[in-house]
Amino acid sequence: MFFIFSGGSDRKVKIWEYGAFTGEIQCKGVLTGSNGSILNLDFDAAGTLVLAASSDFACRVWTIDDGRLRVCNLFHAIVACILVFYPAILLPKQMKKLHPNVNRFLFGC
Repeated sequence: MFFIFSGGSDRKVKIWEYGAFTGEIQCKGVLTGSNGSILNLDFDAAGTLVLAASSDFACRVWTIDDGRLRVCNLFHAIVACILVFYPAILLPKQMKKLHPNVNRFLFGC
């Protein structure tokens, strides 16, 4: 069993569970909070966080287990179209307090 993430013009990130033995795909959750179409997705190596870039000039981080929006960063001049988790980047202390793994992402265009 493993997870697949999808996003699109409905402004939602969907979490799908794929059963390797059964071949079944089921929607396990929907992450909301974006005000624009989802353009790109990534998840961290531990499988606990989802990072999404959207057409509303924002990047957002959700925790997978509870579906809560943890971080929202707005960029007023560019649309972030490419983003990845990157373990070497450290964010300000207030972001680290939100979730222990939030200090592991980098995004840009």
